[in-house]
Amino acid sequence: MNPGRSIFVSLAVVALVVGVASLYWSVDLWEMGVAAAATHPRASQPIPEVVSNITAGDGASLSGVRDLDAFAADVGLYIVAAASGGDAILVINVTDPCGPKVISSVADDGATALGGASAVDVTRIGSGIYAVVASASDDGLQVLNLTNPADPVPMASLTDDGTVALAGAYGVDTFAAGSGIYAVVASASDDGLQVLNLTNPADPVPMASLTDDQTAVLDGAVAVETIRIGSGTYAVSVSPNDDGLQVLNLTNPADPVPMASLTDDQTAVLDGAVAVETIRIGSGTYAVSVSPNDDGLQVLNLTNPADPVPMASLTDDQTAVLDGAVAVETIRIGSGTYAVSVSPNDDGLQVLNLTNPADPMQVASLTDDASVHLRGARGVAALDLGSGTYAAVVAPTTTASRWWR
Repeated sequence: MNPGRSIFVSLAVVALVVGVASLYWSVDLWEMGVAAAATHPRASQPIPEVVSNITAGDGASLSGVRDLDAFAADVGLYIVAAASGGDAILVINVTDPCGPKVISSVADDGATALGGASAVDVTRIGSGIYAVVASASDDGLQVLNLTNPADPVPMASLTDDGTVALAGAYGVDTFAAGSGIYAVVASASDDGLQVLNLTNPADPVPMASLTDDQTAVLDGAVAVETIRIGSGTYAVSVSPNDDGLQVLNLTNPADPVPMASLTDDQTAVLDGAVAVETIRIGSGTYAVSVSPNDDGLQVLNLTNPADPVPMASLTDDQTAVLDGAVAVETIRIGSGTYAVSVSPNDDGLQVLNLTNPADPMQVASLTDDASVHLRGARGVAALDLGSGTYAAVVAPTTTASRWWR
């Protein structure tokens, strides 16, 4: 961080509640806030609304939050944030959305692999809750015990040594296979994916890796999601250098098998694809990706993982907030399925109805102003607080320049 430069990292949690009063709260590493808002007359659709602020204290060492994940522990709900600029993770208690609190953090100390913490996924292993962090600068993966969210404990780490594909580790997702728990890491510098066994979280074991070649679309892989389809487990990754998406069969984690790929053309919005989500809608399985170069969002049918089919796309215009879209989250609200995407160029958030995946519909958008901290919005996670569904949006900015990737 340059002396004299003011750096802010905002985390706005926006209510997407259907038919009831909504709440909003924002967190930057100096500020957090929440307030109530009136019900929107279009009660059949989730409409983001706005509120107020409280002080959270100085968090300069946790600048550059890139990714978020939500988890439940005991009777509480929490967010863990991966802070690339601060080489750290941050835990926030959001059990009471009117009083969110930063309760703990772990920063890189040389013994942990948190340098450039870029992505985080939370999973249960046995009776414990663990965060798995992909760290681009440390070229590695860090496992932390979050069973007590107020006291996160580093468990184990693994870094790139030439035998694993972890250089530029930038995305991570966890999945179950058989009796084991595994992680798959997207590593941009290695142009590939690394699978690890996390069944013993104190001893992550490399299982297999796959790197870019003429049969796989993995050049600069930055994000990966897993999902069960039928009796199998599959990974979907996106690679901005290949302008495409790769589907792999991970049913046997020791032997990942490329199934199919799709690259940008006139039928798909995948130019510079940087984020992907998977979801089941009805009897089908789908992927939703966003591409900043195309300023848009692409829905694909993955029901047959050997043949991903583009379903529909939406690109930025005067009615959609998708300029430079860099992150997306899928959310179920009532009987509907929705996507929330964020766009740093538009300084905002877009809500889309995906209940009919062949025809995504714009619902509402929210952009930065004096009361909404969404400047440079670049990450999003979904929260279910029982009383309603929320989207947590991270918005890193600087007074000098923006620095999202």
